[in-house]
Amino acid sequence: TLFPVLVNINYLFGFVDFGYLDMTPFAFTLASVFMAIGVMRYRLFDIRPVAKETVFERLPDGVIITDDRGTVVDINPMACSMFGVECPKLIGLNFSDAFSDSETVLSFFNSDQSNSELKVGKAIIDARKTIIHSSRGKIRGHIILLTEITERKKVEDALRQSEERLALAVKGGNVGLWDFNIDKGEFSINERYYQIMGYPGGDLLITFQNWKEFVHPEDLLPSLEEMERCYNGEKDYFDIEYRMLSKSGDWIWVHDRGEAAERDKNGRATRILGTHIDISPTKQIEEALRESQEKYRKLATTDMLTGVMNRYSLSELLRAETERSRRYGSPLSLLMFDLDNLKMINDNYGHLAGDEALKITCSYVQSSIRNCDYLGRWGGDEFLLIVTNTDFDGAIKVAEKLRAGLCVKEHKNFGKLSISIGVSVLHKDESDFDALLRRVDKALYESKKNGKNRVTSFV
Repeated sequence: TLFPVLVNINYLFGFVDFGYLDMTPFAFTLASVFMAIGVMRYRLFDIRPVAKETVFERLPDGVIITDDRGTVVDINPMACSMFGVECPKLIGLNFSDAFSDSETVLSFFNSDQSNSELKVGKAIIDARKTIIHSSRGKIRGHIILLTEITERKKVEDALRQSEERLALAVKGGNVGLWDFNIDKGEFSINERYYQIMGYPGGDLLITFQNWKEFVHPEDLLPSLEEMERCYNGEKDYFDIEYRMLSKSGDWIWVHDRGEAAERDKNGRATRILGTHIDISPTKQIEEALRESQEKYRKLATTDMLTGVMNRYSLSELLRAETERSRRYGSPLSLLMFDLDNLKMINDNYGHLAGDEALKITCSYVQSSIRNCDYLGRWGGDEFLLIVTNTDFDGAIKVAEKLRAGLCVKEHKNFGKLSISIGVSVLHKDESDFDALLRRVDKALYESKKNGKNRVTSFV
């Protein structure tokens, strides 16, 4: 780029005489050739700079770059997310000012450590600091790489605790031990192994062949496959859980961990050592936990009085059905109803009778709808019925059928029951169900206003 400038200066001041000929245009031509060579040589328009920027922005680890004065010159979104800050506001600030709320990060940055584990809130972060040197060896800044290792630390802690428990169990004689010498065909087990199976030591001789007879048929093949991988050298060890027949005839759950202690020149195991632990109580706890989780899931999604869906689960389902209807163009109708004269039932017969009336109503509606329709309690004595793949006319027929069917039944405690129903359908241009809810609520209000025990619809 200086070449045309120098040629033009020569033309103006006449350092080298070319007569009246201005060489500047020729200089530009020659300069453009050099510029083209430079662009192609240094790949100015290559995708690499864009790719590098994209990688930096999308790294799963946090990265902070500072200059030699401690000023933050760049930071990626993951690092901002770790500390709950906004990236643009940090760039240009001194590191001490940018991270003044995080004492652990400041201490690490100002220390001579190159690696440390930092606790930021509830997260544990592995921080690594690298010095940036210039081509002449001067310090130009630092790169701090941040990796969240919270889950890994939890796993490590759990593993360490498990190993400690295993060591204590073995020391206390509560872990079965086995030694399988494959070349000699010898299978040796300790007394605890026998006790787990319910046999006092010496009452039974277990070999590898008759061990297979004690394993549950459904667990035998998967267990042998895992052991085979260890034997062939595909894995250094195996971890298996399987059911084993005890002396009492009950199936007990055991956990076996085996590791190859010796291998031949081809890599095949010649001796495998392992532990044998009774995990039946753990399996029982897991089963109880699954049942408990299922119970609490039901509590979280079900109305406990009527047994139908509660408002939360109904809202989630309505949102999903609205999206499905919008995506595939299938009709979606909504019915809102409530029990007529519920207050009168409560006043005359008591609240238990009112609760019973709600249960009867929900039971009747639930038994009268399709499996692809969904009933839930919206609040108080108001209920929503999501009628999928059904147009406006079809929804009105469903509503009339429900209303008429409930009226004909007589209940000894409080006579006949009736419901008022509002009906509407999702419009094709609606992306959510808010307007649909307003229409169906208004329709229900009109049914109550005009004498109850009727169906009102709004398109």
